[in-house]
Amino acid sequence: MKYSWRELSKRVLRAIALLLALNVAFFLSMALVFAIPNSDVRTNVEYSMHQLDWEGGYPRIFWRSYSVLDSVTDTLMIASALKGEDVGTFYAAMDMSDYARYWHGYQVILRPVLRFFNYHEIRAIQGTSLLLLLTYLLCVLAKKGGGGQDCTCLYFFALCDQFFHRADEHSICQYAFLDGACIHYCPMGG
Repeated sequence: MKYSWRELSKRVLRAIALLLALNVAFFLSMALVFAIPNSDVRTNVEYSMHQLDWEGGYPRIFWRSYSVLDSVTDTLMIASALKGEDVGTFYAAMDMSDYARYWHGYQVILRPVLRFFNYHEIRAIQGTSLLLLLTYLLCVLAKKGGGGQDCTCLYFFALCDQFFHRADEHSICQYAFLDGACIHYCPMGG
């Protein structure tokens, strides 16, 4: 497809504007999240750290080797929710000095949630919501019936015990996968 210089320059300017807007949105969301005082999340962070310490680095849920939690990464995520007392909001929001820089944006969700829930409760909420999403999807697929959708159902069932007992670091993939499947198989208004 050929574009004129005028059309191409408009597309480039839109892409640059979108990139700038996304950077501003990221910055503002991180600044707002780190404006939450440490005192609001400290109790749940400390309780969560105690629980994670008690479980150990890679606790096994079932006897299968793939039902191992990655509590090491989850511990880093929870520990990063407390900003240093001597740093300001903007520094804490933009600090990329350690391993957490690879997935720093998760704090936009985790830090506000830690105001109300500890890690154990977050796991329960996450598992329940994933199970509800999966149940909804399976009901829709069963109602539609037939074809490749049956393979999708079997695939979900085969992964169930692995799917729900993983670390929180993988939750975004699980939600994206189920939400995408729901959008694909569940037409609006149907």
